[in-house]
Amino acid sequence: MESYIDSAAPNPNYLKLIADAAIDSAAGIDARLVVKARRRYNAMIEELFQTNPGIKTGCAVTVSRTQVEPVVSSLNDMVIEYTFSEAWLEDTLDFPSVLNNVQYLFEFAPQDGLLTLPAFDSERGGIEAAIGLIGTSHYRTGQIFEAKDRATLLQTVMYVRYLASKDIDLEAVLRWYFEEYLPEEYGVEGFVFSPSSPMANYLERCRNLFAEMESVATQFKLFLEDGEIDHEVAAAGADQVRYRTIPSTLVGKYAYPTDHNEIRTLLHTLFSDQSSLTYVNEALRGNNAFELLRRKEVSYESLHEYQRPLVDKLIEHGVAENTGGRIHLKNPGLLRVLMSLADYEAVAYYHLNERSRTQVDTMVDAGWLVRRSTLLTNAEASYFNFNLNSVDFSNGPKLRNKYQHGVQAKGHGEAQHQETYYRALRLMLALTLKINDEFWLVDAEKTRD
Repeated sequence: MESYIDSAAPNPNYLKLIADAAIDSAAGIDARLVVKARRRYNAMIEELFQTNPGIKTGCAVTVSRTQVEPVVSSLNDMVIEYTFSEAWLEDTLDFPSVLNNVQYLFEFAPQDGLLTLPAFDSERGGIEAAIGLIGTSHYRTGQIFEAKDRATLLQTVMYVRYLASKDIDLEAVLRWYFEEYLPEEYGVEGFVFSPSSPMANYLERCRNLFAEMESVATQFKLFLEDGEIDHEVAAAGADQVRYRTIPSTLVGKYAYPTDHNEIRTLLHTLFSDQSSLTYVNEALRGNNAFELLRRKEVSYESLHEYQRPLVDKLIEHGVAENTGGRIHLKNPGLLRVLMSLADYEAVAYYHLNERSRTQVDTMVDAGWLVRRSTLLTNAEASYFNFNLNSVDFSNGPKLRNKYQHGVQAKGHGEAQHQETYYRALRLMLALTLKINDEFWLVDAEKTRD
């Protein structure tokens, strides 16, 4: 591999695989080899763009003084532009509204408390999933994930700066949530969050925020296990947080699809762009079967012979019906469950109404779904691990590990730490939304009972 890196014309894709590989002495991959591959890859990419400008893509975020709508998004060539209403932001400066803006206006978790930030398999189309080189320990991203990542990061930057212009520190909002809102709203006592000093530089802010994120996760775990937060116990048992195992007090909080053929076939038929039910003719086509059947009047007679068994299966499972004039999607309770499984790879059981809960219960009994109890879904936990550590993936930025161990790259100046700070703040906000969703659901279930 070292000889290949030093060769005259290595393939950049292979260099990237080595640069993002997990350290493995048995395979001959150590830190020096990884760094060498990364430097050669970066040099080749820089040389490529000196002679080929490529295609301009990206994201832009602005605040408008005249816009009435809270947010408007548009596509300018290959650049997504988000414009936020200054009047809306001005009218939502109270601390609860600030967090609501993060959840709904910036769409961190607009539906059922499920984070939109992770990479989901459904976001990668058939071609995108098939091409490219993916390492065995890689977090699988794609164009949609990259676009979301840019957008939510820039929105976080914009909001921090906008709130600062109003003398509001977003970390102070987080302190208020844990130390004032939780006791007042839910009677949850004992949480502590220590904001960064206003005088701290970005390196210091990063280290503090990563530490506070782990502290909050530990406090949450202790509260669920003991009914109280004993900070001496937290200090005595201090260890790296395992985001995948942070518990939930709600039994079977999330439902996940199993490997059962029926649920896998149903999800593929309805939501995959590789489904055989996306195209009937030029007038009857869609990105997936769900979109096609919802927007177009597709009659059973218009289907090709090979498509009819798929529709028969949808009818058999109560997802669709043949009205004579068209194939009509029915059973909103079931469709909501299936859409969540397709979009988020999980269903938030306690956000569902009785009809949808019954559908989940039936699918669990049939072996189609399995329910588990954690604060984060599997996809959300993977996202946190991708960003923060090397527990699951080798191609992530490993932000927590670098800053907690003091081995972040040197020589890149304050700008590097500033970007990391915004990324850390985005993760802290996401974790806060998940914790708030937990307490809200627990309170709602008490009322329900």
